[in-house]
Amino acid sequence: MSCHGVCKIIYSDNAKTFKRADKELKYLYKLCKDENVSRFIVNNGITWKFIVEGAPWWGGFWERLVRSVKTCLKRILGRSSLTYEELFTVLVEIEAVINSRPITYLYSNVNEPDPLSPSHFLTGSKITVLPLPNIVPKYSKCDLIKRWKHRLLLLDHFWKRFYKEYLLELRSAMFSKIPKNSGQFKINDVVLIKEDNIKRCNWKLDRIKTLFPGRDGKIRSCEIHVANGTLRRPIERLYNLEVQD
Repeated sequence: MSCHGVCKIIYSDNAKTFKRADKELKYLYKLCKDENVSRFIVNNGITWKFIVEGAPWWGGFWERLVRSVKTCLKRILGRSSLTYEELFTVLVEIEAVINSRPITYLYSNVNEPDPLSPSHFLTGSKITVLPLPNIVPKYSKCDLIKRWKHRLLLLDHFWKRFYKEYLLELRSAMFSKIPKNSGQFKINDVVLIKEDNIKRCNWKLDRIKTLFPGRDGKIRSCEIHVANGTLRRPIERLYNLEVQD
């Protein structure tokens, strides 16, 4: 909030730290008697939404960018050693690069409107950075100039690598296939629930209680009866029995 302002919706996976933080925030809200805090929470109406458990690919629209940053940083930094301030500066500049990427059509005519970028939705305008001087200032400290040049080189390498890899990932995302079994599930169907690191013969066998369609109308996840309550899982982790009644 301090950097980008108050958000309306927070999306995240189901990490235990996130789940615990969500419970603690709700608990603190009930205990809080301060009028200013209560008014802030009510007026802003911040919602925390979790993706379906066991479906990390549901967070692909942020994980893809996180992976791009990690991959590029790992290949660029290598065994380089940066101070905390240098690394923080590089990460902030990388953030500006990623949030300045165009997400709408980029016109060749200068008279056409500028393409929208994530920064328009974060700050209301395009993020601008300080222009880099062509002449290196003559400091008395040679090490300072060397570190400054090194940091600029890292940022330049990151931009080139991110540009290439991001475009390739966009291409692969466009041709991703929709699950073929999205229309094969019905309420009261008995299904096997796929679990990681567990053999198929030990998978749980339970009945579907509720179907959850996506924006395209196709079933994307299901709520299933289990021994101690209900469980929600994506269809990619559900398997119909060979014979259904």
